[in-house]
Amino acid sequence: MNLILFVNTCIVSQDKQLILSIGDDVAIIRLRSGHDLPFSTDMLVGSTHFFLNIAPADLAHKVPAINLSDMAAMGARPRGALLSVALPELNKDWLTAFCDALFALAAQFGLTLIGGDTTKSNWIFNVNIIGETPYQQTLRRDAALAGDDI
Repeated sequence: MNLILFVNTCIVSQDKQLILSIGDDVAIIRLRSGHDLPFSTDMLVGSTHFFLNIAPADLAHKVPAINLSDMAAMGARPRGALLSVALPELNKDWLTAFCDALFALAAQFGLTLIGGDTTKSNWIFNVNIIGETPYQQTLRRDAALAGDDI
């Protein structure tokens, strides 16, 4: 079983505006009128951004949390994430624990995994997250004023 087939079995919910998800060449989201779509991306490299002996559930929390915090800082509601993963080997028990924790956190924040990529290599996780804010209401650093809480 390859990683993408394994992850496909972990999908637990679908966003009503998600037209096409994992299993095809692209994901398709139907946009809601009057909304902006903020994007964020972060890469985590093993031995640089996390210890290689980290528990799978802890890593599954860290991987999307860095992007979820970006969305929160911008006042955005998370919508979808693309997760690309490089692992040195396929370990079903490790992946089960990782996926269980990842999808529990995603459900807590209304985030849907809509795609990504997998390969065999050293430990790398790259997350691209798509959020949603009402039109022109995204909280931006360049709009902060002296005395604002940031």
